[in-house]
This record gives sequence, C-alpha cells and structure tokens, in this order.
Amino acid sequence: MPVDNRSYAPNLPESAMRRSGLISLDDDIVDDAPRGAAARGDVGAEQFRQAFRALASGVAVVTFHAGDEVHGFTATSVTSVSMEPPLALFCVGNHSRSRAHLSSGKPIGISFLGSHQTDIARFFASSASRNGHDSLDLLHGAPIIADATVNIAAVIQDIHPAGDHAICVCRLEATRSPKPGAPLLYFARDYYGHRPLSGDEHEDNSVKTNNKSSGGSNEGKFYET
Repeated sequence: MPVDNRSYAPNLPESAMRRSGLISLDDDIVDDAPRGAAARGDVGAEQFRQAFRALASGVAVVTFHAGDEVHGFTATSVTSVSMEPPLALFCVGNHSRSRAHLSSGKPIGISFLGSHQTDIARFFASSASRNGHDSLDLLHGAPIIADATVNIAAVIQDIHPAGDHAICVCRLEATRSPKPGAPLLYFARDYYGHRPLSGDEHEDNSVKTNNKSSGGSNEGKFYET
C-alpha cells in the first residue's frame, strides 16, 4: 500500500521543518508574526522552540486514506480531550500537504509508537520513502501502524483554525493495544525510551534509543520528545 509520508520529525533542517505537517516544539509557529513582536513583548520563534524542547512527549503517527494511497505524519501534538464523548485532538499546519486531505467526517488512525519503532517514526518523517511501509494495518476501516503500543481509529469531528495551524478534534471509534511496552519518547531533539523511577532515585532513568533522527531529505516536522 503506497504511503505518502508527511510528519513532524525531530532534528530536521530548518528548510525541511518549514514544510511540516504538525505543530511542534521546533515549529516555526511564530515566524509569521509581525517583525515588531519582540518590541511588544511577544515570545519570539527561538524562545518558543527552546521552551518547548524541554517538554518530553510521546510519539504518534497519524494516518489516513487519500484516494488509493495512505498518507501519514509523525506527531507529538496528539492530546486527549474528553471521555464523554471520547475525543482527542492533533494539530496540522495550514500549508502542509496533509492538511488538504483532512476535513470533518474523515476517518483517521492514530498509533502510539513503542521504543522499538524509531525506524517508523523516521519513515513517516521523511519525504524520501515513497513505496509504502509493511507496518500498515487497518482498524475499524482506518489505516494504523501494526505492532504499535496503542492504535486508535477515529473520525475528525471539527477543525478549528489556530494561527498557522489547524486543531483537528476527533471522535474515537475503536482502540487496540496489541503490544504493551515502553513508549517512544522525544525530548531535546532526540528519541528516548524510559525506565520507571523507583524510591528516591534521582538519576537519569531515560534510555536513549541511539536512533537520533537525521536531516537530509526529511521534510516533516515532529514534536520533539
């Protein structure tokens, strides 16, 4: 199944990051602000990036059908919203190629990646790979990533404009947890696994996956965990 992979990917070159799909800690979210923003006391682009690089986040892949193909992007903007009704949200750039395929009523898949899936995170953050990925599966008619720690099938319910991005609110229709395990995390421009803290431990219990994303042809933007 061919895949048009669009995503947020950590540690991308600036030129690639400007063509991102999702809002990200490293996103140029305020680049379109008036040049006098600093004089007004607004937070600048680099300040914004530095602040949110300090927030560790889980890594997800959002997937959806676009004609006979499956499009997807790596993201860390996935957030739970409500249990009654079951709602979640993610953000997408207004000028991304993914945005043109997303509208109210669109079925989508959300897959939370495990620490063993850094290759999948990179794949959906790269514009170089065009021949599909053997990890794709279906849940309730929505494309998902097989072997993820959690899969969600959802339908976009509302899309709200928010600056240079759009907030997509989705209603969950089905979930599956095929592989419980350690999540893939993104923090300060790198991928990590994790170890639980116990007792009064204060040492660094994170485990780097040694799969730091590279630049090159990667075009997406990914929330850095």
